[in-house]
Amino acid sequence: MLKRAIPKRQWAAVTLLAALVFSVLLLRAWRSTLPPEGPSPPRVIVDVVGDVPHPGIHVLAEPGTTVADALAAAGWKPTRTERVVPEGVLKHRLKTGERIHLSRAPGMSAEVAVGKMDDGARFVLGFKLDPNTASTEELLLVPGMKPEWARIIVERRSEKPWTALNELRSIHGIGTRTVEKWRPHLEVVPLPSDAVAK
Repeated sequence: MLKRAIPKRQWAAVTLLAALVFSVLLLRAWRSTLPPEGPSPPRVIVDVVGDVPHPGIHVLAEPGTTVADALAAAGWKPTRTERVVPEGVLKHRLKTGERIHLSRAPGMSAEVAVGKMDDGARFVLGFKLDPNTASTEELLLVPGMKPEWARIIVERRSEKPWTALNELRSIHGIGTRTVEKWRPHLEVVPLPSDAVAK
């Protein structure tokens, strides 16, 4: 039996076709690894604690994320006869940095409280710390904060609350530049008018 040799032109055509197919497949694979176009949808980051199967930080999709959504993400399913107090709290729309606490009372009721996460957790999420409420440990999260400064900030506010960030310059060693560096991380939240009156 005689073996026919494939002409060089056919080899070239087969090689070119194989290279073309390989390039198309490679391009498709590369495109499938690219992130989707456009911005990703916003998220709500909340802390769910208390009598839930999966307590902790939960990242939920916006818009309109409610307390009911957060509790469902934490694995809580109310029974048909369970009454949730206060009424309507499950429809409350959540914002990043909030904490939901669920406590199931003996009987047929579940109490839900919505508040703020700890200042340290909120700081990690990009919120500013308030020198009037942050603990010494939380203040140490601020870049450039020294332990003695954090201690003085906490001690001084027990005598007289901070009313402006610039007041921190009264602490020995803290100057204008330091306060300016801290502005992205610290803010003095104005006290309610009734608290000032007292």
